[in-house]
Amino acid sequence: MTSFFSGVLFFLPGININDASVLQKDVDWNVLMLNVCSAGLGAGVLQTGAAAWLANGVLGGLNGMNPIVIMIAISLFTVFIHLVCPVNTALVSILVPAIAVMSTTMGISPALVVLPVAFTTSCAMLFPLDTVPALTLSTGYYKMTEMFKPGVVISLAWVAVQTIVVLVLFKPLGF
Repeated sequence: MTSFFSGVLFFLPGININDASVLQKDVDWNVLMLNVCSAGLGAGVLQTGAAAWLANGVLGGLNGMNPIVIMIAISLFTVFIHLVCPVNTALVSILVPAIAVMSTTMGISPALVVLPVAFTTSCAMLFPLDTVPALTLSTGYYKMTEMFKPGVVISLAWVAVQTIVVLVLFKPLGF
């Protein structure tokens, strides 16, 4: 919302930072529609209870496991669910409440499992479905399938690194 109103300021009379005709021609409106629709999808999944159903159905078997295993499983789940819901804000709105509730039933701190979700949602490395990769894809410099192989390697490395970082930084805090 903030970026929308900031963008509108660029077109106000007397400011004229942007020209509307240039904007209509140069902006990939499909990317903007993807983001808007995904945010609505995230809100709908949360309000219908599908987020809790998804988290419990996929991650419910983790109850009683080592917190490190739980963090890794949730991070991997977040990497791959990013293919279904490519917008970070929508993904966070779907997963964070459900996983936070699920963590309390497991007897672990919600911060220990919510932080990996928050960190991992910012890593859309498998397909260019998130905002910035989608904008660069529209230039035609690369194909969607060319991003998957290196994206898997980067995503797996990210899961390992962020798990270690969360454990090292937050263990002294009692998480």
